[in-house]
Amino acid sequence: MQKTMGKIILLDIEPFSINKAYYKRSFTRTTECRAWADRVVIELEKPHNRLVVNKIREGFSPKEHEIILKIDYLIPFDKFFTKKDGSISCNSKDLSNIEKMLIDVLMDERHFERDINNLNINDARIVKLESVKAPANRFVTIINIEINSLSPIKRLYKAVKSVVWSKKW
Repeated sequence: MQKTMGKIILLDIEPFSINKAYYKRSFTRTTECRAWADRVVIELEKPHNRLVVNKIREGFSPKEHEIILKIDYLIPFDKFFTKKDGSISCNSKDLSNIEKMLIDVLMDERHFERDINNLNINDARIVKLESVKAPANRFVTIINIEINSLSPIKRLYKAVKSVVWSKKW
């Protein structure tokens, strides 16, 4: 696929788990979740991140592009490893539980019932997601966003569609 844009966003913030996002038996977000999202928005407003977000928003077209996300979660050594035997700690967070919260705040045009200045792109446009967590000196989240042309996928879709629709199932 032809790569059209690749940009990096850096967030100096601890990842947040979906497990702590909602009150039990409710779709209401917790105060802690809302505070974390506010911190992410502040991080997105940093000059480097703001430039990246603006460039992606200006160049992205849902009819022409797809998104590939690679997210690296750097976690302090004392949270990543256990003190007892040095194995990976449960406090280092479950990757699948921290992806959704970050992606929602990064991508969705309306998050937490209010407008925020983020990518404003439906996360259904993400066709590939890769997440890694690794030990580091402090919490840092590195988001590598690639915007690729959709044309090869469109050609494949047309080819598959013609084969599938031409047969009687």
